[in-house]
Amino acid sequence: MDILLQHLERTGEHMPGPLRKSFVQSFFYQAAPDGDEFVFATPAREDLVLDKAARILTSQGFQVNLQPDHASGVVKAEFQKSYGCNDGFLATVDRLSGAPIHLSFGVEVWSTRDAKNQTRLRTTRKLPSWTYDFRAQLLQELATVQPHVAEEHKVDTDVILGPGETLKTAFSGSLLDYSGFATKNDVAALVKKPGDGKSLLLGVYAFDPKPELAAPEQLLSLGHFGDKPMEFNGTLIVAPQNSGKTRLILRWAAEANRHGYNLFLIDVKGNMVPELRSRGLKGKVHVFTTDPAAADTDEHGSVCARFNVLEDLDPTTAMGRNEIGTLCQAILPKFVGDDDRFWPIRVKWLRAMICLRRLHDLHYRRLSDLGDIYEMATNESSLYDCILDVTKAEAYQRRLNPNVQLPEPPCKFWTNELAELIDRDHKEMVGGQREPRYTYSSLTVMIGTALAPFYRYGSLHTRTHGNSDFRLSDLDGAEQTTIVLAAREHDGEEAQTVVSIFVKRLEQILKRRFSCQNPERRILLLLDETRRIRGFSPGQYITFAREAKAGCVLVYQSIDQIANPKEVTEILENVGTQIYLRSVTGSTAEGLLKILPKRFRPAYSKGVSSGASYSVSSQVNQELIPCVGQTELYKLPAGSYPAVVFIKDFGLGKPILVDMSEERLARFERAMKN
Repeated sequence: MDILLQHLERTGEHMPGPLRKSFVQSFFYQAAPDGDEFVFATPAREDLVLDKAARILTSQGFQVNLQPDHASGVVKAEFQKSYGCNDGFLATVDRLSGAPIHLSFGVEVWSTRDAKNQTRLRTTRKLPSWTYDFRAQLLQELATVQPHVAEEHKVDTDVILGPGETLKTAFSGSLLDYSGFATKNDVAALVKKPGDGKSLLLGVYAFDPKPELAAPEQLLSLGHFGDKPMEFNGTLIVAPQNSGKTRLILRWAAEANRHGYNLFLIDVKGNMVPELRSRGLKGKVHVFTTDPAAADTDEHGSVCARFNVLEDLDPTTAMGRNEIGTLCQAILPKFVGDDDRFWPIRVKWLRAMICLRRLHDLHYRRLSDLGDIYEMATNESSLYDCILDVTKAEAYQRRLNPNVQLPEPPCKFWTNELAELIDRDHKEMVGGQREPRYTYSSLTVMIGTALAPFYRYGSLHTRTHGNSDFRLSDLDGAEQTTIVLAAREHDGEEAQTVVSIFVKRLEQILKRRFSCQNPERRILLLLDETRRIRGFSPGQYITFAREAKAGCVLVYQSIDQIANPKEVTEILENVGTQIYLRSVTGSTAEGLLKILPKRFRPAYSKGVSSGASYSVSSQVNQELIPCVGQTELYKLPAGSYPAVVFIKDFGLGKPILVDMSEERLARFERAMKN
């Protein structure tokens, strides 16, 4: 516990509730000074009194003026810090704001040169217990120093500072400074206890070089900001290979399912389902795989569920047309060097083809799939047949009933959208504008290539045609549902296309939850290898998932996988929880350090006096340093599977050291069950 919270508790613990609140409010940054002044005798040289006072204040975390001002005989220091309303003693104060609480406590120490040898102590706030302790400590240290002899300059070797510790001497060799990491008191609100409803485990609070700083062990889990789960603010996991990423994703998936979440999981290795089933998944489980050799069923039922992407798309509504346009952006890759003009045109053509085909389905009561769209994109006559069929159906409906309300937009609108593809000399097609120098296949080759896996001879056709076995909208339903997309990395472009389609379709479905104040189930999206999703904007996805009351977990091997530097900044500044496994290096470390607050650390130097007697003493300055150094981020001293956790707007902006080893977590889980 830091010095200010410690003395707030000692002074205010016996106060009644209303007085306790006003007592804390008197320490607010903006509060007018209302302090005390004390005068007491200090039988020591004036410069020695000031040096000792500066040392004590520095060790307690005060920001002290660079050197004691011996000319005017004063040391000035200030303690400023931001706290959460649940930190330490503050948790006992009723009706404090849920926003961070900014407190300050200023001190001035004056020492006179006259015969009285008096020291005057002024404070900006009334804190009697601190004043008493400071005066006693100053007198005790002065009593141990011989007159006219300065304090010995002490030097430690190879210093390791744990969370919350203070550098107290000069050092030689190396300094590993973990003091900027959160202390046990800082993370008290994250401690997992039996029956508290916290669902997503972060790991065990740990610090190996000094286990006593983390004893007894505590299991940490994401909690709440007010009445909202922390996961709604989004989660970023940065995990190099062999760092325990798969175990973390499996654990979060199982925990979310156990606590009633609806779950969407991208399985990049295609082997998570047996492990998840062994943990006892509840509710309905649907698995879609891109593995062409996967069996159709196993002892648990359907393994290769069918999902027809076009089944729920409606070209007659504005929302439906928007969803179709978004789907087309996911299907079509945007190649490096691709002219900005041609990719939007291909998206427009594909959108028109899908809308035409869905109109055809409405009139002829059938269900098309992406294999039918492939046929239209690669076979010019197939496109013309679809246009003519829909035109005849519309004419037939008008003949039966001149006042009939036909689906809109009509076929003519979509035909105009495809005018650049239609042969201007075709005898049955009106409005064609294709230039003679182009063939139909040369213009649509990119569309056909992207859709080839869905054609009748493609690897995905058997799982993407006909009626779907599930709908992504099931994730927004009352019945608990888990959807696993086993899109293996080694399935290449086909798997990347499927991942992009699923994630984009989910985006549209989640947007429907914006107006729902209390959805029946919470949703967790675990998007492993997020870099594979085409046209994906991580920051925007986190934002709309938060509005849809869904937790979205983005997973990267390194921040370098996010090509756009603006997106890196957007993610790091806005995502609620960041988890870095094993170690944090390179540009990932640089990005994290940019968003962490800076802090002051004592800097000791040697002073030599040749007055009445020769002496060597320590001089103390304050240096502004990063919250955590890059060396410390690389060497994480927290067990066999160490990780850094940073939760924005929690714990005074400090990163947290945890161990995520399965053995350690399993021990806690067994203890909680018992």
